[in-house]
Amino acid sequence: MKPIDYDLLTVDQFKAAIAELNREAESIPLPEGEEFFDALDDFAGPPSEGFEYTEEQDRQYAAWLARERAKRQPKPLTEEEKRAAAKAKVMAFYTEENILNERSLWED
Repeated sequence: MKPIDYDLLTVDQFKAAIAELNREAESIPLPEGEEFFDALDDFAGPPSEGFEYTEEQDRQYAAWLARERAKRQPKPLTEEEKRAAAKAKVMAFYTEENILNERSLWED
């Protein structure tokens, strides 16, 4: 079967292509029992090498993970930064609308 460019198909052409693919898939017999697992192993290929971790690699990973977590921790703010943040919050509150709506202490 030749490749199909699905981007250029109309809805009806797309439905016909899917139906043809389903018919083709149904015509292929699936293995059963042990044959199924053998086919699955064949599909997966040989086991990968190098996925055995040593205790040294575990320690290296734990150290790396600790460094990454430390990088993501927020740094403590200095007094100047704390004052600037508080001032920014106050200034953000006092918009023109809030200032106009605020009542004077001397008004009755």
